[in-house]
Amino acid sequence: MKFHHIGIPTQNRLKDEVYLRDLKMYVSGFGKSPYGVEWNRFEDDAPYPDLVKTIPHVAFEVDPIVLTLRDFENAVRGNSFNTENGKLLHLFFLSADSPSPELSVLEKYKSPSEEYELKGRVLYLYAPGGVGRSKLVTKVQKAMGVPLTARNWNTIQKLISLAGMQKTHQEGGHHA
Repeated sequence: MKFHHIGIPTQNRLKDEVYLRDLKMYVSGFGKSPYGVEWNRFEDDAPYPDLVKTIPHVAFEVDPIVLTLRDFENAVRGNSFNTENGKLLHLFFLSADSPSPELSVLEKYKSPSEEYELKGRVLYLYAPGGVGRSKLVTKVQKAMGVPLTARNWNTIQKLISLAGMQKTHQEGGHHA
């Protein structure tokens, strides 16, 4: 991981801001500040959580983790947890097989209501109290020993749906 910038949200128009249409935001200062400060002004309908639009953040460059439709479908098939509330189930996709996962670290930080299961390159975490309150979540990367990315169940379902529509479109079919 390499430091990229410090993003500071603002409501003020800045003279050198650049509009990023696809991101629905304006940026200013990046590349000019010796400390990597970037001012961010968001459109009202920018698709970001309020936290990102209102609180300064530190951003890092990370290597991408490429996942396929098959990866998502296999992860869904491998799930053994309740999916009634998809925001409570998170899937952590490991970039490679974990050489020696330290599950004892996860056990140490797991709350009584949390459950997890590692299956191949996917760690399933059911967190009924929410991942924002989970101490275990902050230890997953270290415990797995490899880069990873996580998404909740609802997002996985949406990605599968979108990928399926794209696949149908590329094959010349129609998706209802």
